[in-house]
Amino acid sequence: MTITAGGRDSIRRIIKPASPEQQLAGFLVKYDAEIARTIDAARAKMRVRLPDAVEMVYANK
Repeated sequence: MTITAGGRDSIRRIIKPASPEQQLAGFLVKYDAEIARTIDAARAKMRVRLPDAVEMVYANK
């Protein structure tokens, strides 16, 4: 799904939403590199154990 931005008289541009991986990377930026690596490792282990599971990420801002 794309969203267009701009007023009636402005040039329209298409804003593409970030991929889920890009969004998650953006959430993890605020943490230390060690914590981000731990999260990535945990996600990898969970994907092996539960390959059909859905990952839900909550980013409290």
